[in-house]
Amino acid sequence: MPTNITTHLSLVATCIILGACAQRSRGTSSGCGGELLARFTREPTPVRTFKACLARDTVRLGAPIILHYFIANGRDPVRLNNQGGFFVRLESEGGDSVPLYSQGSSTHSDGDGPLFTLPAWGILGQTVDLTCMPLDPYHSGTCWWGYKPQQPGRYRVIASFTIWFANLGWRGVDTTELVLVR
Repeated sequence: MPTNITTHLSLVATCIILGACAQRSRGTSSGCGGELLARFTREPTPVRTFKACLARDTVRLGAPIILHYFIANGRDPVRLNNQGGFFVRLESEGGDSVPLYSQGSSTHSDGDGPLFTLPAWGILGQTVDLTCMPLDPYHSGTCWWGYKPQQPGRYRVIASFTIWFANLGWRGVDTTELVLVR
């Protein structure tokens, strides 16, 4: 019984967070939380969906580039190992990669492969700053990796999330666009 209550409360909390993400502010918010909620229905399908979107689709050079990403599960709960993690690539409109600065790793995960269960129709989400992924997510300071684009223009953010556990391997990929201005 507590599991059902926890699942329902988690779903309600996630809907509130996604609803807040869906709010458009002065035309600069991507509203991707609303897109995910609009596509997220309780259909009898095992399909998992990965969605990545920016907090703002227009950002000033030097400002944080905030990305939200979500995994929406299908009809079956699944036990997962988060070893693979989150990967992101930033490239110019012409397809050139923006150099990544790194202290060692270009991946972000929730630690050393924690096991967790993503409930049926559950949503897992996180918000990251692509300009500075902190070495320790609980304390600001040293960046483990990030992107510092130097030129205004249009860019693409290509994000992916890979999860492996037992015989299940799953990878979601999504692309979103960004405009950098002075």
